[in-house]
Amino acid sequence: MTRSPEMGPPSNPEGIAERILKKASKFGFDSAGWTKASPPLDFVFFSQWLSDGMHGEMNYLDKHRDARSDPNSILPGVKTILMVSMNYKPEPNITEINGFSGKIARYARGPDYHEMLWGKLDKFGQELAEMLPELSWRGITDSAPLLERGYAKRCGLGWIGKNTLLINRQIGSFTVLGGLLLNTELPPNPFQNETPDSCGSCTRCLDACPTQALLPERKLDARQCISYWTIEKKGELGKENGSRLNGWLFGCDICQEVCPWNRKSKTGSLLGQKADLATLDCTEVLKMSDDQLRASIRGTALKRTKPNGLRRNALWILGSSGTIETLSLIESFIHSEDRGISQAALWAKEQIKERSTTLPIIPTNQ
Repeated sequence: MTRSPEMGPPSNPEGIAERILKKASKFGFDSAGWTKASPPLDFVFFSQWLSDGMHGEMNYLDKHRDARSDPNSILPGVKTILMVSMNYKPEPNITEINGFSGKIARYARGPDYHEMLWGKLDKFGQELAEMLPELSWRGITDSAPLLERGYAKRCGLGWIGKNTLLINRQIGSFTVLGGLLLNTELPPNPFQNETPDSCGSCTRCLDACPTQALLPERKLDARQCISYWTIEKKGELGKENGSRLNGWLFGCDICQEVCPWNRKSKTGSLLGQKADLATLDCTEVLKMSDDQLRASIRGTALKRTKPNGLRRNALWILGSSGTIETLSLIESFIHSEDRGISQAALWAKEQIKERSTTLPIIPTNQ
């Protein structure tokens, strides 16, 4: 990855495209394509989205705004961007859901996809280097300042749906994206065509979003998004937001669950999933120590929220679904030094007391 970036197209392009696609399939990628490393077509849209404040408290996005205007900020001398996608739709959930369950977004039910993708991209890049002498490359996931969905669209991997996600006709939107930035031009991909927008007049994702976070023009207001609240938002959620988690402990899949393109997409992802991570019992989350919580989510994307984030979210969920039998557990967090937790616990206590006379008794296994 330290070789000279001054490279042109391969001297013998015959069969290169087919060989690259076969290698992509070998490593488990469901689709792959490439495009010239010209500036992103959606940077102006993205920059305006930031200026409108729709990124909320995700200040790292604004901090690296300019870096996203040119892929050379990631790999100087880059000539080609090769994008790949991988399905993560798990098998149908058979986990029993009760009133204390907190739902986990599908992508977070298995090993952290960043580690999985980095490993596969590294091996993919090594094999490309054997095929393309003097190749220099860099593998990236969503941790690098690249507008991935826009480049994936240009590579023919799908279109940007009204839920703002990349949608592929064969595998839907339950996908994670990765890329290889190459210092050489690749020959045209004869199998690659930009996918036409196929959302049509459908508005199911917009209609189903319980917080109206999805806006016209394929725009997401993160400040109104359940996934943002449960993962990115730190500290206090506030009653208006915390009371509208709709049972989601980490992330949210609603806009994907209702998408027609996901109905027949395949299941059984190479990313894998843990059967016990489709949901977590919120009372159990509150009973665990920091070390126990860290151990239970180690190696998964849930670690991003950290123990106190999971506790805060669990308390908001119990405020909507808990019973009088959970009250003592909830009350033990009212005086927490973490203001996000104490606010959630106080609200949960008030909600449970208000409806306690009509609530059924549900054992908590305490």
